[in-house]
Order: sequence, then structure tokens, then C-alpha cells
Amino acid sequence: MNWIFVAILAPALYALGNYLDKILLSKKMNGGGVGAIVIFSCLLGSLTIPIIFYIDHSVFSVGLIPRIFLVINGMLTIAAMALYLFAIRDDDVSVVVPILQVTPVFGFILGFVFLGESLTAFQFIGSILIVFGAFFLSLEISAGGNWIIKSRTLILVCASALVFAVSGAMFKFFAINNGFWATQFWEYVGIALTGVLVFLLFPNYRKDFLSLFINRRGKAIGLNFITEVIMVTADLVMNFATLLAPIALVYVVNSFQPAFVLVYGIIISVLLPSFVRESITKRHFLYKALIIAVMIFGSIMLIY
Repeated sequence: MNWIFVAILAPALYALGNYLDKILLSKKMNGGGVGAIVIFSCLLGSLTIPIIFYIDHSVFSVGLIPRIFLVINGMLTIAAMALYLFAIRDDDVSVVVPILQVTPVFGFILGFVFLGESLTAFQFIGSILIVFGAFFLSLEISAGGNWIIKSRTLILVCASALVFAVSGAMFKFFAINNGFWATQFWEYVGIALTGVLVFLLFPNYRKDFLSLFINRRGKAIGLNFITEVIMVTADLVMNFATLLAPIALVYVVNSFQPAFVLVYGIIISVLLPSFVRESITKRHFLYKALIIAVMIFGSIMLIY
């Protein structure tokens, strides 16, 4: 089996999941629904807890302090996802997803500070390219040719990327000492607990979630489920690809997710404009394509 065909499937699926999230937020949930998606994701995530316990019965051998930090880390994962959802609810997916590529940049910084990891010259230059790309993608060209910074989008996505990076660094720190499955188990406990707390403490989010069932919004529930399945499948495909080829090459291929996002955005905007309408004028397309290309090049440099 040629590894490249397996590896390229992961970013293609991730990008598809990004647009399904956008459709859910903008159409199926009438512009709201962030809370409903968060609770739904937590609910599905909680189903993995007994599965992991079945795989590894030693999960309760983890100490109390690591358990507490891992539960908190699961909560951080959901916080990062919520920030991402708020961003794509209000802006183009082809803007939000490329900016998320700053996640490994934050990861390198955290790894350097807390895990003693080092940064090569190529990785430093690649990080700079990604950061500059994120900034320029947050700029919008007005009809009069003026540049307007989308500060809200930039702040939301960078905050999401930072929290994702913190969560990833914490996962690696505890997985080294406690094992992969035990670490996953307690993080999913945190994810499940977050769903319960959001349901109990946020009336508007609870109302959004319950309305899916009270109003028999089967399409929204089904699309939510399909989106989660696609994202989990993408994770599994990427992990499988690492068994067929060097991890560095797999991550290089995965950095092409923003390119898939851009292509999907054009296709959906042309064929299904009632679902998603991205900025696809020639000027916007060329601008986004150039910046995304630079960020992909920067992402590739991070591997070396």
C-alpha cells in the first residue's frame, strides 16, 4: 500500500469535518449551536471511557495529582474546540483553519520552555512564516481596497491554537510517565465532566442541546454524529499512516489541510452556495492561496 494515499486522506477528512462544523453552526442550528456541539462532542467522547478501560485495566494506577491534571487537560481540549467553533461560526473556514497552523509554533515554544526540547534554524524560520501568514490571513480587503484586520477572528483562533498546544504538551508530559491509554482515559473523563458542567451551568447551551431532541431535529443530530465520526476517522487514518512511513513525512502531508479547505470552499460555494459561501473573488482567492502556500512551506520546515 502506497503510504502517500493513506496519509493524504487524513487532511482531506479533517477539512471536510471543518466545513460540516460550519454548516451545522450556520444552517442547521440557526447561527448558534456552539454549546450544543460542545455537549454532543463531550457525550460521544465519554463513550470511549469504557472502551479504553477494556483495553487497559491499569488506568486507576495513575496517581491522584496526575489524574487531576489530566482531567483539567481534557477540559482544556474542549475549551480549545469551543474557541475554534466560535471562530468558524463567524468567519470563513478558509481563514480560520490556516491560522490554526500556529498550534505547532506554540507547541515548540512550550516544548522548549517546559520539556527541554530545542528548535532548529529551519523550525524557527518555519515558525516565523506561519505566524506572519496567520496575521495576513486575518486581514480583509474591503471593496475600497483598504485593509481591515479581523481582530476577533485572530484572537479566537490564536487562543484556540495556544490552548491546543498547552493540552498537547501536557498530554506528552504525562503520557511519558503514565502510558498512552491511561493518559487518554483520564483526559476523556475530563471531557465527559466538561459536558456535564456545560449542560448544568449554561442554560442557553443546555437549551440548544435539548432542542435537538425536543424539536426532533434529526438532520442536525445526524450531521453532528457524522462530523464526529469523520474527525475520529481522520485521527485513525493519520495514526495508521505513521506505521507505513516516517512520522515526519506524514506530518508534512497533513500540513496540506488548509489547501483542502480552500479547494472545498470553492467547490461548496459554487455548487451549494446555500450551505456555505466563502470569499471566492479572484482577488480573495489569489491572496488566500498565496498565504496558505507560504504557511504550508513553513509547516514543512517545522519537520526539519
